[in-house]
This record gives sequence, C-alpha cells and structure tokens, in this order.
Amino acid sequence: MFYSRSFCTYTRISLILLTGAIFGCKGPSELSQLPVYSEAFQRSYFEAQNHLAKGDPESAYAGFMECLEQEPNESSLHFDLGKIDLEFERWNAALMHFDAANKLDPENRWYREFRAQTNMRLDRYDDANADLLWILERRPGDFEWTMEWTLRLADAGGLDAALALCKAYEKAVPNDPDVLLQKLYLMELGQDYLGIYRTLEAAVIAHPDQFDFKLQWAQMLLATEQEAAALDVLLQLQRLDPRNGLVQLELAELWSSRNELEKAQQSLWIAFDSEDVLVEEKHDILVQYLQLASHNPALLGPLVNLMDRAVELHEEDGNILMLASDLAQMLGQPALAKEHMEKAVVAIPHIPSAWTNLIALDAELDEYEAMIQHAQEAMDRFPLEAEFYLLAGIGSMVKGELEEAIGYFNGGLGVVLDAPLIEGQLAGLLGDVLHMQGDVEPAEAAYERSLSKVPTNPTFLNNHAYRLAQNKRRLDRAFACSSMAIELAPDEANFLDTHAWVLYQMERYPEALDYITQALFLANGNDGTFWEHDGDIRSAMGDPEGALNSWNTALERGGNSESLKRKIEEGS
Repeated sequence: MFYSRSFCTYTRISLILLTGAIFGCKGPSELSQLPVYSEAFQRSYFEAQNHLAKGDPESAYAGFMECLEQEPNESSLHFDLGKIDLEFERWNAALMHFDAANKLDPENRWYREFRAQTNMRLDRYDDANADLLWILERRPGDFEWTMEWTLRLADAGGLDAALALCKAYEKAVPNDPDVLLQKLYLMELGQDYLGIYRTLEAAVIAHPDQFDFKLQWAQMLLATEQEAAALDVLLQLQRLDPRNGLVQLELAELWSSRNELEKAQQSLWIAFDSEDVLVEEKHDILVQYLQLASHNPALLGPLVNLMDRAVELHEEDGNILMLASDLAQMLGQPALAKEHMEKAVVAIPHIPSAWTNLIALDAELDEYEAMIQHAQEAMDRFPLEAEFYLLAGIGSMVKGELEEAIGYFNGGLGVVLDAPLIEGQLAGLLGDVLHMQGDVEPAEAAYERSLSKVPTNPTFLNNHAYRLAQNKRRLDRAFACSSMAIELAPDEANFLDTHAWVLYQMERYPEALDYITQALFLANGNDGTFWEHDGDIRSAMGDPEGALNSWNTALERGGNSESLKRKIEEGS
C-alpha cells in the first residue's frame, strides 16, 4: 500500500492582508508591535502579487527583489523568491532564499519543507532529510505525508534517506503494518534481499494476523528454495481465503515445480477467476503456457480451458484476444483465430501488429477482399506504415486487380523510411505487376530498386533475370542475377530453369541443357514450361527429334498449347 498526495497551494494575498500574511494573525494588543511598511514597499509588494496573479512570475520576482532591498530581514519575501526559483529549476538560487528564510524563522514548517524539496533536487538527500525529520518530530502521526516523502526521495534517487524517514516514523509510531510494507517496498527498490528476508521473518511473528506479510514471506521462502516451508504457509493462507488469486498463483507455480499438474491447473483456474490477479498477470501466464504447449501438446487441453475463461472474463482486452488468436492458429483453427483478431483490432486499434495478424489470417483463409479492406483500414490509421500498403497490394495482385496493386505498391514506396526489407518487397512486387502489364523499362527499374535494398533476395533476383531473358535485354545482368539466385537456393527448380533460359538466350546451349536437366530432375519431370525450354535448347543444338519429344511432353504436362503446337508443327 503506497501513498501520495499533493502539497498545499497558497493563495496570493492582497495589500489589505499584507501584514497578516507576513506575521500571522495578531490580537489588538499586539498590533502596535508590528513594523510600519513604507508606501514604496507596499506598492512594490502589491505589484509583485499582481504579476503572480496574472501568471508573470519573472516580473513578480523582480518586484519581490525590490521589496527585499527595502526589508532584507523579511523571511516571507525570501520564501516567495525561493518558490519562483524552484519553479524555474534555479536550484541554487532557491536554496539560498530558503536558507535565508529558515535562518530568519527557524520554526516555520513550510520553509523547511521547501528547502528539503530543493536539496532533494540538488541530490543533497541528507540535508533534505534533516528538515523532513525536524517536521516529522512535530507531527509524528502524519502517515500520508511521510509515505509521500519516502516515495519522492526514492524516486529522486535518495533511497537511503527515504528508508531513514520511514524508520523514523516507525520509531515514533511503532507496530504500524502499513509503514512496514512501505519499508519493504523501499528495500526491494534497493535490492536489499537479505534485509527483506530478515524484516519479513520478524514481521510474520510481530503481526501474525497480517495476510500480506504471510504471503510475502511465502514468496521469499520460494525464492530461497525453501519449498516445504513455503507450501505450509501457502496452505495456511488458502484455508483463510480459498479464493485469493495471489495465493493460488503461488500454489500453481509450486505444484508445477512438483509436476503435480492437475493441482496446478486447479489453482490457476481459481486465480483466473479472482479479482486479485491483474489481467496483465493472466496475460503473462498464458504467454508462458503457449510457449510450453508448443513443445508439450499435453498442455493444450488445460491451456484451452484457461484461454476460454480469460476471454470470457476479459472479452474486451485486446492482448488477451491476440493470445486467443495465437492459440487457435496453433490448433489449426484459422477461422476462429480471425474471429478473435477481429475483436482485438476493435479493442486495441492503435496496435499495428494486431492489424498485421488479422490481415495475415485473411490471406491464409484466401479472403482477399477482406484482406484489402482491413489493410485499407490499417492504412487510414497508420498512413506512414508501408507494410499495410504492401499487404493491400498483394491482395489486389492475387485478385488480378493490377492497377490497384500498382497504386498500393507505389503508395508504400512513397512513405517507406529506413525499412529496406519492406522497400525491397514493395519494389520487387511492383516489378512483377509492371511486367504483367508489359511495362518493360519501369519493371526493370523497379527490380533494380528492389535489389538495391535486398540484394540477396533470391526470388527477385530470379524474376528480374527471367524477365530480362524473356525480353533479350541486358543478358549479362540477367546472368549475374540468376547466378546469384541459384547460389542462394541451389535446389530450387524454378531458379535453375531461369538460369538455363538465360544461358539459352546467350547461346550457351550445352550449359543451358545441363541446368534445364537439373530443373526437370528436381521437379520430377512434371513442369510443362521446363519441358518446353528443354525442347527449345535441344532444337538450338540441332537435335530436332529430342526437341519434338520434349515439346510433346510439355503439351502433356500442361504447357502453353498454342506456342507448343506451333513449334511441333514447324519441327515435324
């Protein structure tokens, strides 16, 4: 249990209340003892307060300085100046004024507290704590103030000072379990695990009825491999509160370590139903289960039950829904996975990976219209994410909507930045589509851009080489690309066919025959295009009979019938 509150803010006073603001309220008999302020002082002070009220602290600062020249022993002026310096992070100047104010009025609590704040900013934690301890001595029961200051010191880096303040409160108000919890938190920040161990060990004796101390003690016993003792404490806590989710989580981990999986699953089920366990903790547990289940199918059944329960309890939590989608994919249920992801993008529409997963499921289910639609929605949300243009373009390309695909690919290339893989894919696929439309030179330029970003992508190397060879253009470049492609993927039949075709166009027929033979072998002789190329190479080598046999086989294997029939007729 940790506390925080805001410091009081102070309303600036008018000239009428000037005397009371500086000296406090006085009785009639004391008024004669008050100093008489000059008209110039009053005017300067009034103007300074006016500047503060208008939100002009620097002008107010100048006004207070004028007042200070006239009344150098007025502590409240130093206080006002110090607060303005503090606001503008002029730490040393602020400290000078707060020191002066404290010297003039050492019993003023606020002067000390603001000086403590300034010293903390200057990393002078012992000096800050000196003032804070002075205040604590005069208000020993102010728990919230003490807890706030321990957190402020700890956050600023003064962990030792925070602990000292906590211990001082504990000394003034002994046996307060909330203070002890705060001290344990501070010790954890300082990684003082031996101190935590000893403190908890004493705490469970001093506070036998404090549930939190017993639970933390059980966790400490588990961390120090005292499993039997930890189990004893956890079972005690379970009897006290059978539905406590935090206890059940610890029991689940302990049962799992003992390979008592049924008990572990029972504990996890109770924990998942408990409000004590945050949804983030459930998410982390499910992630671990998913990882384990990928190697141990026996865990899939319990994981499905836990996941279903998590989705039922947190049906609008996008991260849980994404995990449910992952599990459905693992189980070979892409339609269910997509159902979860459609809900996830509603719950967390600001997470790009949720949209990417949904679009990938569209593609897996061959739902290309939905793929394009979801990619378009993602582009509307993330107009600078080139990946969504890529996915929309792929969907359009598969549907044969080539103009739309070109538009998406060009759109992606227009926004892509420092993402060479995505840029390479966009440009490479743009090259494919432009080639389909017969735009030879733009297609070649797109391939070259692609390969400048992903120079070892074997698919784009192959496609560029094949298109160059088809058009009998830049055959040296085609040869270089196809050579690298088969070096990267030596057992890919299509790449070997491309290399053979490039060699054929270069009139290097014996080499071409060698590579087309390898391609046919890897394809088990089932590709009509390979057989047609084999026939073309044999024909060029002066083997008309071998060419006819290959072309007839190509026709049987589903090759281009018009082209093949013409070649067969001419060769007969």
